[in-house]
Amino acid sequence: MILYPAEKRYTTEIDWLKSHHSFSFGEHYHPENKGFGNLRVINEDYIKAGAGFGWHPHRDMEIITYLISGTLRHRDSAGNEGVIKPGDIQRISSGSGILHSEFNESDTEDIFLYQLWVKPKSKGGEPNYNQKHFPVEEKRNKLQLLASENGRDNSIDILQNLDLYASVLDQDFELIHKMKNLNTWVQIVAGNLAINGKAYKKGDGIAFDSQEELKLKAISQDTEILLFDFA
Repeated sequence: MILYPAEKRYTTEIDWLKSHHSFSFGEHYHPENKGFGNLRVINEDYIKAGAGFGWHPHRDMEIITYLISGTLRHRDSAGNEGVIKPGDIQRISSGSGILHSEFNESDTEDIFLYQLWVKPKSKGGEPNYNQKHFPVEEKRNKLQLLASENGRDNSIDILQNLDLYASVLDQDFELIHKMKNLNTWVQIVAGNLAINGKAYKKGDGIAFDSQEELKLKAISQDTEILLFDFA
């Protein structure tokens, strides 16, 4: 088990954006912290009202946006356009190359989201876009599958051997996760969580590569987590 504590993350802060980076990102580079397996980016982003990311390119990356609060407007060079709301997950397979922009749709409400980058199994290919809504009721006190390699169980498909789950837990509720590939990352989005009896807080990331079973118990009400299980 390796703990990546919230307070040790890199931070980018400008007038319209505050972003915490679990791994090396942009000008924040460290050769020993470039990701965990195929998980390359975990950014906790806060975007001010009326602001956002202008047109910029990506290629050869699976880009996942998980929105917690606010409303995000997406546009890309493949002609996709849509609004992302709380409970939505968006996946962009950037493939051989794509341009996109992401802007706060509201003039009054800030956005809180997680952006995640996963290296795909192969490079190139036609860019692809998908978006799906998962109500909080579907995540309450269980691990809800959001994304998987083949889009099983009504999840979003992703070009990597990855199962991405989300959960919102009531205080003192405990889940048991049997690790699929013995290579798992837990990101605490909100609240406080005990994993196998050890306590963690919002923003902490915890990597596991030898446990067979994780006992996840909420210390506070509405503790929200993302769990990555991949080879």
